[in-house]
Amino acid sequence: MERLLETLHPVPHGPEAAEEVLRMISRSVSAYCEGVEPFDDMAALVLFMAEALPEEDMCDDMRPLPVSLSAFETVKEAVLEQAGDTKEARMALLACDEALSNIVHHSGALNLSFRCGKQGDRLCVVFSDDGIAFDPTTALTEEKDFDQLDSGGMGLQLIRQTASSVRYERKDERNLLTLMFPV
Repeated sequence: MERLLETLHPVPHGPEAAEEVLRMISRSVSAYCEGVEPFDDMAALVLFMAEALPEEDMCDDMRPLPVSLSAFETVKEAVLEQAGDTKEARMALLACDEALSNIVHHSGALNLSFRCGKQGDRLCVVFSDDGIAFDPTTALTEEKDFDQLDSGGMGLQLIRQTASSVRYERKDERNLLTLMFPV
């Protein structure tokens, strides 16, 4: 146990952390057993639990937005300010654009607000609207053939593939959509 703790100090963080921990353990075991034939298989399982967002942080500093696609410019400025103009930030912007478009076109919302901030090596974007309840984390996405891709409906899939975490909550008659992105 002591050797394992030494091997894992410091524990890596980020979206590839589980794979890196497995590599670290494998290298350490190989070095320890060098020249000795193993008498059994080796298996390892690494689980990382994402941090829960403190409830009070989810809605602090929410900024009102017009329920319009023009609101994306405000979201874009905030994301680039927090994460810089990087490939990861651009991917986060794609997902935010899709989320905002879905709210504007499908929710019936009259009020919309958002928040954007960094939490360690992750970008957190929260959208809050008073539209109809809709949980994008449980909504089914349909598989489409290539020639049908321009017919829409791919936004939820893009959001799920881009964000490291998607969390939905219905609270006080509002939809809260929290998206986490590695940056």
